[in-house]
Amino acid sequence: MRVRLEVAGDARALIDSLRRHGVACDAACKRVLSDAGDEAVRRAKPRTPVELEDGGQLRDSVRRGRVTRIKSGTISCPVIAGGKPVEDWVREHGHHKYNVYAVVQHEDTTLRHSVGQAKFIESAVFEVAPTIPDRLLAALPTEPS
Repeated sequence: MRVRLEVAGDARALIDSLRRHGVACDAACKRVLSDAGDEAVRRAKPRTPVELEDGGQLRDSVRRGRVTRIKSGTISCPVIAGGKPVEDWVREHGHHKYNVYAVVQHEDTTLRHSVGQAKFIESAVFEVAPTIPDRLLAALPTEPS
C-alpha cells in the first residue's frame, strides 16, 4: 500500500523549503516517518485480528520496519504484520504459508473476527498520514540562509 498526501495551501512553498534544508530535511523526514510509523503500529495492534487459536500471534507481529531513503529521494517507512514472527504458529496449525497469513487476514473483508478487523494496518496508516506534513514542518530547523 502506498499513501500519497495532498497538501492544502502552498505546496510549492513546502517543497521549496524541504529542498533548501537538504540533509537536515532527510534526517527530519526519517524522524517524522519513524514516529508516524510507531503511531500507526500503536493504532493497528488493537485492530489486528486475534483468534482464540492463535493467541494473538498476528497482533504481536505488527511492527514498523526500517525507515529508508532510495536513490530517487523517496523516504519510506513500512508498517508490517506477519512474516517470520508468525512462521512457527502458522506452520504448526496448517494455515496459509506464513508469508500469506497476514495478507489474507488484512485484505479479506469477508472474514469475521471475534477481535479485530480487516484493513487493520491500512486504517491506522490512513489516520496518521494526514498529520505528516505538519509534523515535518515542525521538525525542520529554522530556514537556512
